[in-house]
Amino acid sequence: MPEQLDHEQTVEALLRSGKPPHFLAMDQSRGTHVKHFKQFGIEVDDATFDAKGNAAREMLATTPGLSDYFEAAIVHDDLYQLTAPDGQPLRSALEDQGILVIGKKLGLDSQTGLATEMDSLEAEMAKLVEIGVHLIKTRTTAKVNLPQYVEDAADQMVEVQRLAAKNGKISAILEPEFDIKSPGTLAQREDLMVRLLGRMLKRIRQEGLGNHPFAVKTSFPTAGKPGKDYEEPIEPEASAASFRRLCGRAQIPEELFIVFLSGGHSSVVSRQLLQSMGDVRGNVGSSFSRANVEEPYRATFSGGTIDMQAGHNAMLKQGLLNELAVRGAYKPEYENAKTYEEVWNLPEVQKVMR
Repeated sequence: MPEQLDHEQTVEALLRSGKPPHFLAMDQSRGTHVKHFKQFGIEVDDATFDAKGNAAREMLATTPGLSDYFEAAIVHDDLYQLTAPDGQPLRSALEDQGILVIGKKLGLDSQTGLATEMDSLEAEMAKLVEIGVHLIKTRTTAKVNLPQYVEDAADQMVEVQRLAAKNGKISAILEPEFDIKSPGTLAQREDLMVRLLGRMLKRIRQEGLGNHPFAVKTSFPTAGKPGKDYEEPIEPEASAASFRRLCGRAQIPEELFIVFLSGGHSSVVSRQLLQSMGDVRGNVGSSFSRANVEEPYRATFSGGTIDMQAGHNAMLKQGLLNELAVRGAYKPEYENAKTYEEVWNLPEVQKVMR
């Protein structure tokens, strides 16, 4: 078992290790987890959710070779109490592979989209540090149709960074994003994120908080509402151009590590967008939830049984496809491969990955 990292070692591993720049988002709340199961065609009810939900967490955390494609995992509080059938804590299963654990805190107000529970955040940070977790992911959202809350959203993330710096033993993954359920054109959402990210980063610089390490998780620049008809179709090239402008307008430093959430987009669209972001600048990665776990969940629970090996194989395939995207070598047809090995053994993939 590897020695548990302190804060300084954790930051070194996160920002300067050269590991794959991908976080596995496995922090779904019970409600979101139930929704995902149903979206994926997996039957679940109150009587079966706990067993299936825990099995899903186990499948992800115990995937052999997961650290080849993910440097960190964002986890829900329930993971700290879960164990594999052999008694190994699932947190240890991640850390034994060298995967950093990122704690998740803060819910969202359903009306404003702002983070809730800010008053308890300082104490929650201290609790994470006490159990040896030195990274925390916090989220807030902004809406095109509620512009009066954009500055509040930015200021919440600044406060998170201030509290992390005050603690000194934890670093934040700040997640300011636009509300995917709120409609908006690409131009409107670009302007929204310029205001949000620009204010957040400016205040962090001005208040000397940038000396304490942090990273950012945020939305792909896109139009419309995922799953609905768009007045503007999602075009990776247009999103890349928007991101390029956004970096300049919001004065996003080149050294800032940015990971993108999938935001309800399909795995194909998410990876096409990720590939286009990588064309704009380095130091970007992914932190997908649904786009990563849908195929592994289906593989694990197909036929009414639990097949961990099939889930593991599907999970490695997702990791490989994410890595191909940041290297500019992703092709949508790779999604059709039935196994990880089928993609890995392709000559063009071997050329990129070896």
